[in-house]
Amino acid sequence: MSTISEITNELERIDTHFSRIILDKNWSVTDLTVSWPNYVSGIRDKRGYREYFDFLINAKQQSYRLVDGGVVQLFYEFENRDTLIRSRCCYSPQYSTELIVPDSELDISPSDDEDRITTFFRIDFDRAVSTHSKSHFQFGGLNELRIPLDSAVHPYLFMDLIAQALFPNDYTEISRKAHYAPSVDNCLRVQIATAIDARHRIKCICS
Repeated sequence: MSTISEITNELERIDTHFSRIILDKNWSVTDLTVSWPNYVSGIRDKRGYREYFDFLINAKQQSYRLVDGGVVQLFYEFENRDTLIRSRCCYSPQYSTELIVPDSELDISPSDDEDRITTFFRIDFDRAVSTHSKSHFQFGGLNELRIPLDSAVHPYLFMDLIAQALFPNDYTEISRKAHYAPSVDNCLRVQIATAIDARHRIKCICS
């Protein structure tokens, strides 16, 4: 995995290359941590998604706010400037109070709906973990379903994946730039794409 200097360089490249989809940037660097000011951990516990998301916005618990209203969190903690201990890359979409299906077909109130149909996804890495994969892809707080990955993910790759999936028109313009050169680990990209597909299949089976 990269050094803290390399992670910082990638964030600077994100600022430049993905500026057209970034509404606000808020990342910060200390001696051994890449995070954001006033970082708070464990804020998802026992919160509905709307309350969770509002907290992210009001407390600025974000590395980036995107033009779609979504929040990107990029957290990296190092033992020394060359050794990564843990990381968390997370995208939280802005919640919607609109139902996906007509009210007559689904007996869910709007307050229930915003928790049921909206969640974040994240890629975690923890060097000290022994009970599950050290690096994994996860949707929301569903700890029973962690999809293993081979390594921690670089911030530039994470933003590249978000841009390609959620902002296809902007991504086309971004990738046309002469200086655009994504630091993409193709094997890891395939793993993440497979994880997303697996989650989609599980959702379809459970529907």
